[in-house]
Amino acid sequence: MSNPYRIKSTDLFTRVDDDIKETPDSVVFIATEGNVTEYDYFRLLDKYRGRIGISRLVRIEAIKRGSRDTNSSPESVLDMMKELLELHDNGIAVDKLNAFIPDGYDLGFIRRFLENNSSVAASKEAKAFLKKMENAGLNLSYLRFMSEYRERDDVFCLILDKDKASHSSRQLMTVMDECRKLGAGFFISSPCFEFWLLLHLCDVKNEYARLMDKIKENARVSGAHTFVSREVSYKAKHTKHIPESVFVSHYLGSIRKAIEQSQQFETDAGNLIKQDTVGTNIGELFAILFSK
Repeated sequence: MSNPYRIKSTDLFTRVDDDIKETPDSVVFIATEGNVTEYDYFRLLDKYRGRIGISRLVRIEAIKRGSRDTNSSPESVLDMMKELLELHDNGIAVDKLNAFIPDGYDLGFIRRFLENNSSVAASKEAKAFLKKMENAGLNLSYLRFMSEYRERDDVFCLILDKDKASHSSRQLMTVMDECRKLGAGFFISSPCFEFWLLLHLCDVKNEYARLMDKIKENARVSGAHTFVSREVSYKAKHTKHIPESVFVSHYLGSIRKAIEQSQQFETDAGNLIKQDTVGTNIGELFAILFSK
């Protein structure tokens, strides 16, 4: 049976560690190409957003695909963001869930659950129902969570790698144009997101002055790494996953440094796509976050 929704979460973005319980003024939804490094970075950025001057009433929601969903093409990430926009603007399409309804339940029960009927949501029946839905591959609580922010001043963003070995300029330009038509932010790093991470970790312009061609080519150097991801791994001591302790020690205090250093490289999204150059415009995403 085919899951009608791609976006998932393993933690439902629960904020047990959050000392601010107010409803957020704005949510910045981020659909990323990577399902590990980018997800860890933005999830932890949200947790520590107050430490770097982002309003505690702004939430950063990194969108995660299901673990079996390996389709990370630019078009596929765009489709995931469109799915998010549809959920945000129109709520869950209940009729799409027909094939997932466990025996003993009906669409009426789902509608009552989605209407946030407290007596239904808190019942043992609802908990059993949710578990059965999750076993079928659909996290209904998460979808409801995603569709509850319709009236907020929200922002939708898409983050991609240039990855010239896999993505054509035509692909990327098409996705960028579509994002602009949708009113969504489009952010890209050349050659990859790890270049943005490297900007936190050292003086890239000087330290890699003689190695810029290697950064630009970003050849695969092992089964686990390209050139840039290996440099990040050497300096920050992590694999694709970013442990919280590493985020705090190596990234959290260096975000403004990364933003400043990014200005030494190309920051125009169109140029990053069309030209054989190194750079990132992720600093513009932080400008949005800091302004809210």
